[in-house]
Amino acid sequence: MASVITIGHPVTAISLMFFFAAPAMALAFWALAGVFTRSDWVRVVVGLLWVALAFALGAFGSANVPLLMVMVFLPAAFAFTFKAVGMYGTEDLVHSHASVQAAGCAALCFAVTVACEPQLMFPLVICLVLFLGFVRSHRLMLLLIPVPGLVLLLPTLVNSVHYASVGAWRQLFADVLQPLPDSAPASLSFGQVISRAFALPLGADMRVQPFSQRGFEVLAILVALCVIVVVALVALLLPFALRASRMMWFVALTGLVLAMVASRICVSVKGGDVFSASVLPGVVLTLLALLSCACIVSGGAVKRFVPLRISESEQDKANVESNGVKGRVKGVAIAFGRALLVVVLALSACLAAAFGMVSRGNEVAASDAGLPMVAVDYLHDKESHRILALRAVADNHIDFSVMRSRRGDLVDVSPAWNASVASGASDLSVDLIAKASSELLSNGNDDAIETLAKLGFGGIYVSGDKSASDKDATLRLISNINSSDGAQSVVNAANGTYYRLTKVDENKQGVSMKGQNKAQRSVWRKTWLWCLGMVMVVYVLVAIPRTRRYGWDQA
Repeated sequence: MASVITIGHPVTAISLMFFFAAPAMALAFWALAGVFTRSDWVRVVVGLLWVALAFALGAFGSANVPLLMVMVFLPAAFAFTFKAVGMYGTEDLVHSHASVQAAGCAALCFAVTVACEPQLMFPLVICLVLFLGFVRSHRLMLLLIPVPGLVLLLPTLVNSVHYASVGAWRQLFADVLQPLPDSAPASLSFGQVISRAFALPLGADMRVQPFSQRGFEVLAILVALCVIVVVALVALLLPFALRASRMMWFVALTGLVLAMVASRICVSVKGGDVFSASVLPGVVLTLLALLSCACIVSGGAVKRFVPLRISESEQDKANVESNGVKGRVKGVAIAFGRALLVVVLALSACLAAAFGMVSRGNEVAASDAGLPMVAVDYLHDKESHRILALRAVADNHIDFSVMRSRRGDLVDVSPAWNASVASGASDLSVDLIAKASSELLSNGNDDAIETLAKLGFGGIYVSGDKSASDKDATLRLISNINSSDGAQSVVNAANGTYYRLTKVDENKQGVSMKGQNKAQRSVWRKTWLWCLGMVMVVYVLVAIPRTRRYGWDQA
């Protein structure tokens, strides 16, 4: 949707998704809370608490767009699911009913969710099977919901199964973002998973350190989480909501199990460091279920309908019920309990937001850094043109990236490739690039320049970013390239130096496009795209509201 609004501009689309994520996720949880309670105060406070937890998890501070989209669409998906089977609260004299339009909306929302974080597919499928046994009727609605998500992930699932022996299944737990620095695979317990999700301090023995070392912010998030868990436990004791509370607690447990499993799976290797899958999707699913249980505790909060004209006998009965001591005490107790719940949840939202603002920091910044225009013009001349970008991190550490655009493309990030590398796979071209780059970092080398030219590169760009590279190592790398035959300096600026490779004629430069062309012409790819398009069109048409005489969705 963001790409359609921005007419295909990815940078603008990502910015749009980032800045509108907070109000969108608040509205999404407002809708989910409305399934369990009609109290506007509870719905508003829980929506704000959901946004505050996003800050506490670092989703905004690190611009984790996939996680932000999960936190926008996952509550909406569950809200539409309950509405699809007719399990939602209504005002007095209004009866709930199943809706095929809600089922279509739920299917589309779940498709976006699993596309952002494929690992959520596992707990959601398990929850679907459980819901089939808990719902009273309209089970067919539930069977319609997972179809778009499964079709969307079909190539990933097929690739994971076909190459499972070489570790391709790891890509189901990965996403397009770079793994967090302190996310090595480990057998984490429940407390350690929560600590990793909220970036709480962990010792060398993987135990949670005393919160006094981090002060108020750690105590704040721990108190907020404890309040959410305690309130959710109360939902299990309420006789009027046993079915809904058990369903959401099962969702919470599946999310927690997913997070514990993800912490044990390696999905990426960079240098000598290994990184596990993110625990955040599972933790988000758990928090969603616990907050739903908090909404259940508040009760229906339905205002009784009073007709304008009633008979004398009904009036006398209403007066007895309203004037009775027992009825008045019960009403006051319920109102006081609901008000207390609102205050407690509001304080939890403030504590979570304070933790997110103070402890998680803000790594989001706008940058116009990129390749110089002469390099961009070279890339635009031919589709197969590539430039090698180098960054000297230390005297013995150099990073490289293959550039086909000015600032790189997020679509070039391949979780499948990272998963294969984590499983021990290697590529000859990548090994040659790594060897040539390291040789240039150590000394001038004509053979390294020739190797890069034969691989199809037409230029080398040495980044001068002082925040991510070592100044002395960068100067030595530039000096070594200057002393090597076959590299001509074109641009020398403070933010980077660009060299044109002259070992191979420019008309013959370019990487091999055989693999890409083969994939684009694949019959299976075209078949999948047509099937995906038809499924999405059908579900969009189903999800369009069509009202009856009284404004009800068609069941």
